[in-house]
This record gives sequence, structure tokens and C-alpha cells, in this order.
Amino acid sequence: MANVAEALTYEMLPKEQWEKLIPIFEEQGWYLPHPALAEASVVHDENGNIVGMFQLQLVSHAGPMWVSPEWRGKVDLLNMVEVLKAWLQENKGENPLIGKGIIILATNAVIEKVARDAGMIEVEAKVFKGEF
Repeated sequence: MANVAEALTYEMLPKEQWEKLIPIFEEQGWYLPHPALAEASVVHDENGNIVGMFQLQLVSHAGPMWVSPEWRGKVDLLNMVEVLKAWLQENKGENPLIGKGIIILATNAVIEKVARDAGMIEVEAKVFKGEF
């Protein structure tokens, strides 16, 4: 039997083949981003089937949030979030930057509270940063 690793092909998925990712994303319950906003490294078996995938994608990240020092405690932070959420709902489907949701990287307790009050769900994840 041939070495399995030698039978695998690793490459960037050409945009014209983006639809090959649809079954993977549907099976996993994931949102497939617009191909203009993502890239995918794929692994093909000897028959050309995708057997692995790693994606780089733009994700709508809400932030930063800022309030002038003299207005802190007077500005309703949750209202700022609600205005943005309403815009996202109104423009869904018209703008490829709008995916299935947004993420907030809460860097302090105030932003954590705003995210929770806005109905966002805290996920257990570690954030890693890579510079290239």
C-alpha cells in the first residue's frame, strides 16, 4: 500500500471551485463566507475529493468602541450596539461583509458587559495572533 501522505495533494482552492466547500460547511452547520472575502487551503485525496480544509476569512468584528472621556457614563453603549445590529439586519444579503453574525473581542469588563447585555453569547476559545 502506498504511503497515504504521499497520495494527498495540498493547494489553495481556486475561486471557481468554491462550491466544493458547500457540502462541508452544510454538514458542519457552518456559514460559508463569500469567496471574495475568504481563501481556503484544501487537501485532496488521490481521487480529487476534499478531505481537509483550513480557511482564512474576514469576519465582521465589532470594535473598537470609544466614548470621549467627558461623555463616559452618559452615553448608552448598548444603544450604539443596537444601532449597529439594526443596520446589519437591514443590510443582510446586500453587503458581502455581513455574514451570519459578529464577534466582539472584549478587552475589558465594560465591553464584556455591553456584549452580554446585547444578547451575545460568550464562547470558550483562546484567541491567537499571528503576524506575517
